[in-house]
Amino acid sequence: MLNKVEKTNNFLNAINKYAEEQRTKIRGEGKDFKEKELEKAEREALREAYLLIQKEMATVKSEVESDISKEELASRGKISQEKERICKEIFEFSKKTLIKFTKSNQYPVMVENSVRKIFEFGVQDATFYIRSEDSNLSQNIKAVFPGECKIVLANEIEIGGIKAFSHKSNFFIDETLDKKLQSQEKWFAANCGISLI
Repeated sequence: MLNKVEKTNNFLNAINKYAEEQRTKIRGEGKDFKEKELEKAEREALREAYLLIQKEMATVKSEVESDISKEELASRGKISQEKERICKEIFEFSKKTLIKFTKSNQYPVMVENSVRKIFEFGVQDATFYIRSEDSNLSQNIKAVFPGECKIVLANEIEIGGIKAFSHKSNFFIDETLDKKLQSQEKWFAANCGISLI
């Protein structure tokens, strides 16, 4: 009987041993499973956190770039306004200087040289346009121009100088200080070196 009891005990011990091994194995697998799941969850959480951080960084970067663009645009506008102000100031000063020049002894010489230049183009007849303040130069113009000429006072000439038109030659030339200043203003605006940064 002992043999049976012993066999039964051995059988029970074997079952217990097998059950204990299975329990240890299941616990180990459970622990491994938990560790793997925990590691997987950690990786997923890190990935989601990384994506969230990237999204937030992109949003912040976009907002900063937008703010910088707005500030740069505003700065360019201010620079452009300052450039216009400086150009206007320069040409207002230049205009005043030219008006002062028209009151000098050199101004009639300049007008006479313009008349000679027109004659050198081969113009034999001309209608000369001068500002009313220069009416005293009419005799000088007629004395310098050897061809047929007529003098017309022109209100559109503000600073000074002379315009001429020949009906026979169909020739027109604008030697006014107004025109010269205007062309310099266009050139200056394009080439002055005051540029937007």
